[in-house]
Amino acid sequence: MKNVKMMFLLVLICLVSAVMTGCTAPAVKSEVTMPAGVTSTLGDKVRLFHSGSVNIKEVFCVGDVIPVYKEVFAYGVVKRNEVAKIKVLSYEGSQSIIAEVVEGTVKPGNIAEKDATACMVYVPETE
Repeated sequence: MKNVKMMFLLVLICLVSAVMTGCTAPAVKSEVTMPAGVTSTLGDKVRLFHSGSVNIKEVFCVGDVIPVYKEVFAYGVVKRNEVAKIKVLSYEGSQSIIAEVVEGTVKPGNIAEKDATACMVYVPETE
């Protein structure tokens, strides 16, 4: 009788552990993914995404030339490398800015920053 109880407990533990390992939540990728190989160079238009803060038009003025950075996470530190400069052309909607690349190469996911206010390069302009 004691052996039957031990066997029952062993089978129960195996079943519970099998169910627990099979019911894990799927991994969620937290990074923004952009189309591979899409780059914008001198003269191309890009769209910048911002959070919609009130002062965005005061910081990113039409005609301003703004540096664009690529952020790299390595060894627990985020390094920023300047990769290009863009010129603000116009505003589009409540959360988008149209800009033109004036120097370097811009890829989706790069960050344009001025006065501690940043925008993410969202998608190339398709016109």
